[in-house]
Amino acid sequence: MRVKIRVGQNADDVGWALAKIFGIVVVLSAMVSSGTKTTGGTAFGGGTGALLPASIHAARVDTLTVSSAARVRRMLASPGQTVRAGQLLAELESEEVVRQAESARRRLSAAQPRAGEGGITELDARSALGEGIRRQEELKVTAPHDGVVVGTVLAAGDRVSAGTPIVHVADQSKLSFEASVTPLMARKIKPGDPVRIRVPTVPPRQLDAQVSTVALASDPAQQSYIVRAIIANPDFNAILVGKKGAIELRRSAMSWRGPF
Repeated sequence: MRVKIRVGQNADDVGWALAKIFGIVVVLSAMVSSGTKTTGGTAFGGGTGALLPASIHAARVDTLTVSSAARVRRMLASPGQTVRAGQLLAELESEEVVRQAESARRRLSAAQPRAGEGGITELDARSALGEGIRRQEELKVTAPHDGVVVGTVLAAGDRVSAGTPIVHVADQSKLSFEASVTPLMARKIKPGDPVRIRVPTVPPRQLDAQVSTVALASDPAQQSYIVRAIIANPDFNAILVGKKGAIELRRSAMSWRGPF
């Protein structure tokens, strides 16, 4: 593109002409950039990688249950509550467990000291009593580690069957960033690939990490995969679980595998 400037032309006119040229160049550059597609993400940073929206989860969530049918006596935990390892979260009661423990004590009292003399042996009776005591202690639901209660819908008086979730406790010392990608893209991403995590703290942070796993989504019908990267929680004062972040795939780690 040529720009003719007449001798003696006003400097303001020259500046205006150059400004118009610069504006045209910017528009053309934007059009070219918008025509560049990156499957599963947004190209940025001069084509250095792809940006994948990611949901944030606690890297570890424990679901606490009991092995006996029981009734909730007290619920001491509520969603969002911070708890410590060993802290009592719920107390349950079970007539069946009480009967089992009492029966075991009676059997121990009546047990023969040696096998082969008829009746139950002392060893068997002690084993049954130990099992009864274990089941009674199990009805006191405690936190397995420091964390946050992320789910409970039970209240005092509710009855539960064996295996029913009582409390969910999340260990938020590590966070899992999870992004959905297509099967084609999943084949080109491997555990250990370097990524950059964009964390929605105030102010926002960017942390270097690695791909932890690439796995089929929980609903196979979606035909999508989940790319997961785990990082240490950078800010315990911010509630990050449930928010949205991003995983930046680095082009340098993927270029040798070819285009998506």
